[in-house]
Parts: sequence; C-alpha cells; structure tokens
Amino acid sequence: MSMRMYLQIFLLCMSISYISLYAQEIQIPLDTAIHASVQIETAHSFTDSLIAYGKTYVGLPYKTRNRAPWQLDCSGYVAMLYAHFGVILPRSSHAMAQATQPIDIADAKPGDLIFFKGRDIGTNRVGHVAVIIAVSGTSLTMMHSTVHQGIIIETYPDAYYYTIRFVKIGRVVL
Repeated sequence: MSMRMYLQIFLLCMSISYISLYAQEIQIPLDTAIHASVQIETAHSFTDSLIAYGKTYVGLPYKTRNRAPWQLDCSGYVAMLYAHFGVILPRSSHAMAQATQPIDIADAKPGDLIFFKGRDIGTNRVGHVAVIIAVSGTSLTMMHSTVHQGIIIETYPDAYYYTIRFVKIGRVVL
C-alpha cells in the first residue's frame, strides 16, 4: 500500500472520529451526522467544480459556440455550466430568476446566481444573469457573458452598470 493510500485512510478515520464526537455533542445519531457531512462536502465540491469549469471559458467572445452546445449569451453560459454537471436550468435569465430560490444578498455564496434588469432599467424584468464565484463582505465576484467584453469576471457592486440594475440573488436548488 502506498503512503498516499495510508494518508487517505488516516484522514478518513480522523474525519469519522470528529463527526462521531460532534454527533454525541449535539445529540444526533451518527448516521445522520455522516450523511450531513457528505452532503456539505458534495455541495462544496460541486460549486468548486462549477466555478473551475466556468473559468475555462473566460476570455471567449459573447455568444461564442466554442466548446458549447448553444450560443453563450449570459443565460446560455450559466445554463451550459450547470448542464455540464447534470443540472438543467431554463434558457432565459427571466425564467432562471423564477426557477431559483430567492436569497438575501447578505446570504449569497459561490454558485448562487445574481440577476439584473436588462437594457431597459425602467422595468423590473430580469434581463441578465451571472454566477457568483466569491463573496467578501458586501462584494460579490461574478462570472458572466457580456455583450462588449465576452465572458469575464468582475465585482459587484463595483460596476455601476450592474449596480443600478440589480434585481435579486437566486439559489439553484439541487
């Protein structure tokens, strides 16, 4: 057996020991604690993978079909990222906004979607979507497909264009 294998077994045993102690402390069954731990790790791994995959498209032009099954406008880009991991989202930003669970901006986390009004700021109709990839206080780093710059990463609320168009944060329920 390799040293790496020994290390993996050791870490697994330590994790189970920690979960067992935690389960006793909060008085829940061990199998419930292990299940919750696996769900949290799976969700974290999914988000990390989604963001890493999305970053491979940064720099490509708006509506590109490069390595994509459809044009990558803002909603096409987000839908393609999630579809790559087996999660089917609607193909319009407006429909995506309706299909997500509303989240307070203070509770936003990587993997959530941030929705904006489109070109007509006189309406509250969603016309743009981005994926949140990092949160630091009230600053949200987002990855999205834009008409003039293609697929980019930028920070909200630094970009005035998006600050005045903010509608909501939505969480994709997996």
